[in-house]
Amino acid sequence: MRKLLVLLAATLFSFAANAATVATVDSVGDTFTISFNGIVDNPGPTVMPGLTADAQFTVTGWSTSSGVTTVKFDIFITNTSDASIWQSAVVTAIGFDTDPNATSGSSTGVFGKFVTGGSFPTGAGFSVEYCVSGNKNNCNGKGNTPLNVGQSGTASVTMTFAGSVGKLDFSNFGIRWQALDSKQLGIDDGSGIGKETSTPPIPEPASMAVFGLGALLVGATLRRRAA
Repeated sequence: MRKLLVLLAATLFSFAANAATVATVDSVGDTFTISFNGIVDNPGPTVMPGLTADAQFTVTGWSTSSGVTTVKFDIFITNTSDASIWQSAVVTAIGFDTDPNATSGSSTGVFGKFVTGGSFPTGAGFSVEYCVSGNKNNCNGKGNTPLNVGQSGTASVTMTFAGSVGKLDFSNFGIRWQALDSKQLGIDDGSGIGKETSTPPIPEPASMAVFGLGALLVGATLRRRAA
């Protein structure tokens, strides 16, 4: 009963939380989407209007052989920035962390470089364990395959992990913005980063039922303890 109460209480309070996203996958076909904002240094660090992107992660392969687990996934990136504000806004890299950590990785497609231990170097920047980037060996370079406003592209990523891995947690998502031009905002050839954006989920009816059940069980236990 105590474990059940802890689980229900955690479920209850998780609805009000607005923590960084942790996306867990464990089989082929698992998918999730991360949305990003845009932050520039001058003026800055400032979140800019209309500078946005989405990235959909989809697991395409999962196998374990000879003590090594190989996970393959596609990242479908869409530059959703507002063309009425941004004459140019180029996504050049996307970064993330994994748990467990990978032993190696590679990437093909729109971002053909897999980088370990990269960072997004602006005033609002941060480090990532991995990124897939354009045609340079870091998370910063413009590369030759940019995704400008309204464009989409797929990076196909392969990562290997020591031992038999049954699930994989992704977190700490970020992207790199370059070639930022906006006459409306007075930005000429700027650069920046995008951080994941999230809002607390709205409980659906089934979730509200769990809400109520959790509250009743917690209340009943407290009454028994008081008696």
